[in-house]
This record gives sequence, C-alpha cells and structure tokens, in this order.
Amino acid sequence: MPSYVMKFGDSLDMRCANLGNAYEAYLNKKQKGGGLDKTDHGYTTQDLQSMLQQVKERKDGGKNSK
Repeated sequence: MPSYVMKFGDSLDMRCANLGNAYEAYLNKKQKGGGLDKTDHGYTTQDLQSMLQQVKERKDGGKNSK
C-alpha cells in the first residue's frame, strides 16, 4: 500500500496517509501514557462553565468599579 501511494498517489493521498499514520501514533502514545491527553483534564463541563462565569463576573466588576 505505501509503495502504491508513493508511485500513483497525488499530494492529497500522501497527506491522508500521513494523517492516518500520525493519528495511529497518537492513539498508541495515548494508550501507553494511561489515556491522558490535553482534553483529559479532569474537570466536568459544569466545573469549566462555573470557572468561566467567575472570570466574567470579575471582569464585569472591574469595569463597573472604575
């Protein structure tokens, strides 16, 4: 398959093959690392929304006090 892509494929075929290989490597690395990546931060959506609301309230409070 890789030799076929190298011989007959165009640049899009090469990009797709590279993307597939990179994704497979990412999955293998993620599995070896205990399943943690940038999105496995341990916060629920509700926690994140609460944090965002607190920041917005601080910003709004700072504008009103000036």
